Amino acid sequence: MELLKIISDNRIKLQGIVMELSVIKEWPVTIKSVERYEKAYKLAKDEIADRQFSDEVSGFLKKVQLRKATLKDLTSNVQEWIVSEGLEDKICLSIATK
Repeated sequence: MELLKIISDNRIKLQGIVMELSVIKEWPVTIKSVERYEKAYKLAKDEIADRQFSDEVSGFLKKVQLRKATLKDLTSNVQEWIVSEGLEDKICLSIATK
């Protein structure tokens, strides 16, 4: 879900799903909290199913999330995916200082 929040146009919806998934952490666990969790879990699975990524794109997004992505990670497949998703203006570059 965290990867989806990076690229989604509907971050508020995804944040709501993440919040609902965390409801199960509250003790004592009630039937209502389990029902809320199950509903959020189904929504999360649907969101993930709607966004199928290749291993290459998924690896790139994970590196972006960790701020470890480099220009070498921008393979032609990743670049094609970025363009097809209309994300050209959402991805920024910076120079790491080591």
